[in-house]
Amino acid sequence: HLFDDAESLRQRYQPDFLLIHPMNIDDAGHRFGLSSPQYRNAARRADGSLSRYLPEWLAAGYQVLVTADHGMN
Repeated sequence: HLFDDAESLRQRYQPDFLLIHPMNIDDAGHRFGLSSPQYRNAARRADGSLSRYLPEWLAAGYQVLVTADHGMN
């Protein structure tokens, strides 16, 4: 999974900057629509993954910014 890979890279290389872009949320929105369970579940999965790693990243001194690439209206 993307967040697992990102954490592995963070631990191995200790980067000053690491960009994680989970395209599955955007893809689900385009393929199934904004009101679809697929879209909601993709966002929920990303949220769950982020919540597993966020405390450790913050404790390690990282700043985390969550944003979107565009709106879907």
